[in-house]
Amino acid sequence: MGRQSEASLFENSIKSGKLAQAYIISAPEGMGKRTFLKYVLSLVMCSSHSSCGSCPSCRSLAANAHPDVYEMRRPQDRASVGIDAVRSMLAQVYARPTEADFKAVIVYEAHLLTAEAQNAMLKIIEEPPANVVFFLLCNTTAPILTTVMSRCVLVELKPLSRENLRAICPDAGEFELGYCGGNPGVLKKLLSDGSFSSLRDELTEKICAITSDDAYTVYRAAEFLDKNKDSRDEMINVILFFIRDALFKKLGMTDCILNKDKLQQIEAFSRRCGTKECCEALYCVLEVIRDRGKNGNFSIAAINMLFKCREVLNGRSYGNTL
Repeated sequence: MGRQSEASLFENSIKSGKLAQAYIISAPEGMGKRTFLKYVLSLVMCSSHSSCGSCPSCRSLAANAHPDVYEMRRPQDRASVGIDAVRSMLAQVYARPTEADFKAVIVYEAHLLTAEAQNAMLKIIEEPPANVVFFLLCNTTAPILTTVMSRCVLVELKPLSRENLRAICPDAGEFELGYCGGNPGVLKKLLSDGSFSSLRDELTEKICAITSDDAYTVYRAAEFLDKNKDSRDEMINVILFFIRDALFKKLGMTDCILNKDKLQQIEAFSRRCGTKECCEALYCVLEVIRDRGKNGNFSIAAINMLFKCREVLNGRSYGNTL
């Protein structure tokens, strides 16, 4: 599983009889929150608290039919989880567990709970029913009220090591292992999307070309990004990592290069640009990443970014860019 440090928190709490009433399990999408929670539940709900796999409680968990597990989900037609969902949950949590020692309440996408719903949750967590454990799963804790945070034990799932990622996806290459940032969900998506490799190859060629005298290369690159805007985050990251690798090449930090299969292109690119220019180009890309939620028109944002990159990579001042 690769979550030994996080898992030990629950293992030790159960052994000492000091299981908390509420936990927040936080990690970006794809990091394996639900997989980790399955293991935690196999400890908490097991009759011997050992994840035996054979007791009635473990068998019910394996069949996704445990009578003492309540799941609170966002309605498909809603962008948030409102107080109605909390009220529905209240009708269930005060019933005594029937098969396990505990009743588990799982709140999916807790970062989408409205303030009203969080305040209602707070009242339950502050005075919880006996033998009930709450698990709030969220992509980020930023929207969680501080009052709710203070009543929960925070468990943050760390990125997985390359060794753990290789165990999950043996076919992953060095670039994919580095690109995914330790996120197994991102890695699986990269490997399942057969078009990513070809998109990366073509985009790399177009980025290499933007430092040429032909200004139209920028429009070709922007057109390519617009054509593949469904993968815009991945494409922007490809640009970021490529320019970053060119900077590493300039600094002699070749061990840090992620695009090891594109060393020839990186070397050619880095010869045409100075260290300062690479840094400024990186800043142009990071601006788009920072503002990606604010950019109403991705095509305009992309072409502006590419023109800025071209200007600074050709030694012109950032202030003179479009």
